[in-house]
Amino acid sequence: MTNNLTAKQLEFCKYYLQSGNATEAYIQAYDTENMKDQTIYNEASKLLKHEKVAEFIETIQKREMLGAFNTRQKYLDKLDEIIDSDDSTMAEKIQAINTVAKLKQWDKRKAGLQIDYQEEYDLIQRSLATSLLGDPNRYPRKDI
Repeated sequence: MTNNLTAKQLEFCKYYLQSGNATEAYIQAYDTENMKDQTIYNEASKLLKHEKVAEFIETIQKREMLGAFNTRQKYLDKLDEIIDSDDSTMAEKIQAINTVAKLKQWDKRKAGLQIDYQEEYDLIQRSLATSLLGDPNRYPRKDI
């Protein structure tokens, strides 16, 4: 798994994964006392592009992303159970619906997409109405 990285390279990777800053990671992992800032920056940049270092960092980042996705999906599944359960109180269902909506808005923000709050509000209202009244098509609205 370590791809034959040196101890210093592993240390650099550890600090880089924590901070996301290659220069800071290089300073933490290597003796930079007698180095100019530009030299530190250049060496950190080179190390980040080193094939084995880059591969190691990418592997760890993918594992972390997969773990975060799986954890998030477990939470969403549990919230769906609360929403669909006959044993859940209305307050629990409403809170679960609001939490799901917030998580989905977070996804949009993370992706840099524009959020249509009216669309989100309508979605929550429909979900709430379905939870309260069942299938909205069961009792079609009759205009008077």
